[in-house]
Parts: sequence; C-alpha cells; structure tokens
Amino acid sequence: MKTKVLLIEDSKSLAKLYQQYVKDEPYDFYHVETGEEAIRFIEREVPQLIILDLKLPDMPGETILDWLAEQQIPSSVIIATAHGSIDCAVSLLQKGAKDFLEKPIKAERLKTSINLHLQRTKLENLVEDIERKFDRNRFHGFIGSSLAMQGVYKIIDSVAPTSAS
Repeated sequence: MKTKVLLIEDSKSLAKLYQQYVKDEPYDFYHVETGEEAIRFIEREVPQLIILDLKLPDMPGETILDWLAEQQIPSSVIIATAHGSIDCAVSLLQKGAKDFLEKPIKAERLKTSINLHLQRTKLENLVEDIERKFDRNRFHGFIGSSLAMQGVYKIIDSVAPTSAS
C-alpha cells in the first residue's frame, strides 16, 4: 500500500506549487480545497500525513485538527499557514499537530518535513508492533512478563507452526 499525503489548501496556485515540489517523491499526494472535502476524503481513506492550512473557506483548520483528535485518526498533521504566531503554533502543537510551517514554504523545507514525519510514523508503528508482540504478561495460559519469559514466548511462537516435537 502506497503512502498517502493529503494537502488541505484553498489556494489552487499554492497547491499546484507544492504538488510540483513533491512530484518525484515516493508517495501519493492528494489535494482538497475545503474542510468538508477533507473530512469526506479522510473518512474514505486515512492518509498517513496531512498538511493543513489554517484559513479555509468553510471552516478553520483548527476545527479539522480537533475533529481528527475526536475521531482518533492516526494521521500526522503539519500546519501550513501565512497567518501564524508563536502562540498559535504552540497551541496547535499542544492539540496534536507535529509541525508548523510558515507560508510560502520552500521546496526543500516541505519535502524534509514530509519525509521526517512519514519516517517517524513508520518507526512509531514498528515500535507498537514490537511491543504488542513481545511485551506480554500472559501467553496461552503462561503468566509472566520477565525478559526470560518473553524469550520463552518468542520460542513458542517460532516453533508452533512447525511439526517439530
């Protein structure tokens, strides 16, 4: 499954510019112009990363950020705005945004930020996977969470599908 990045930006010219910046990157880059379109898109297919403008024609970008938190959407969010301040950036980062970019965004800054947050998301998912597999208190009736027991559980997992006695 290819990585999806969603740009929520009402300026068509900026959206085209950002699409040009990332045209050779290894992810699918989608664009919507309004908050309503963004919500419909996210409900259909959840992107790994969202680049969110704060000033949209139908609702503030902050409303979308709040909606993402309420719905527990696991996407990372980068705020992109020309109308920001340090107080605004701090507030949005506390609400769950991962980065704050001031417009106009330069090509290298945009690509670096996108790639950084996609890699971070990938690493977080790997860590969660490993913790889910190997940080167990119980395993098929066994009780124990020590390192030694985790080793026993791992051996059982690897031997179970074989026909070894």
